[in-house]
Parts: sequence; structure tokens; C-alpha cells
Amino acid sequence: MHPTQLIDVLQLERTVNGDAIDGIEFVYDAMSRRIVPNVTGAGLESIFGAYEYGQPSFGLASLSPWSRVQGLPQVNSFFDIFHQVQLPMAIGGMALSTGKSVVPVWNGNLLVDPFSLVVELGLTDANGQLARQWTVPGALSLVGFPLHSQGFAFSGGQITMSTGIAAIIAP
Repeated sequence: MHPTQLIDVLQLERTVNGDAIDGIEFVYDAMSRRIVPNVTGAGLESIFGAYEYGQPSFGLASLSPWSRVQGLPQVNSFFDIFHQVQLPMAIGGMALSTGKSVVPVWNGNLLVDPFSLVVELGLTDANGQLARQWTVPGALSLVGFPLHSQGFAFSGGQITMSTGIAAIIAP
């Protein structure tokens, strides 16, 4: 399959707001052997839940960096955020914020809001991944709270940055 070929395969309805998604396009990236994050026709963001957004910054990574969430960000529960930056045992961390943005940084783009930015430093694991578990207390006042996260790692004077993750706390 050619890397830029579009595959129109699904018609979905999302009922969080009752608004329909017009369609989703999947693009297969043959170099990284994965489907590029989808583009929704409606352009709406979720009220609750988690989604991946933005374009990664490759740096010296050989495959496209990406992010995912396991579990539902919801009151009185926990969920995990994973950022695959593709650089094993590298110095890096997670950029955390309450909003999203696109700010040029070094050779990449910061996808979280720099005005509410908190940085957690660490090392990637042997697979080039950063992971963090979040525990959400049972306070209903947290419903709708937005947590935005992006993983990064340094190697050879360059920064590799994953896509962003938005996790909006559900009731």
C-alpha cells in the first residue's frame, strides 16, 4: 500500500454530545508500519475520555512517536498514559498541562499549553516508552478536568516528542 493512500472505511456516530462524526480517514504510514492518527469530519473534541492529537517530532527516532491511554479517566478510578518516543534508555520525561497548544521548541513542537506547564523528568524504558499511572480521587469536582500530556526524549542534540494526549475526567 502506498504511504499516502487514504482508506475511507468507517462511518461512526459519537453520542457524547449527540453530534455525529461525518467520517474518519485512516492513512497508513508504510515507513512506521502503522495507521496515522485519524481525522474526524465533525472536528469535535470529547467532553469526557481521552484522545491523541497533534503531530510528533521525530528527532532521531527511526519510527513515528505516538501516545495512548489505557483505562478511562474517571472519578474514583485510575488510568495509564503511555508515550512511545522510540528512543530506548534516553533522558526525557513528560510535559503536563491543562490545555493544548503548538509552540516550536528546539527541532519539534510542544503540544501542551506552556502557561500551565509542569515537567516530570525521567528515562525511557528499554522499548523507548514513557509511562505514568494517574489515580483520580472520588471528588466530583474533578469531572471535566483536562489533563494534557506529551512525552519527550533527548538524543544526539535533538529532541523527540510524541503526539499529545488529552484526558478529560468523566463522572
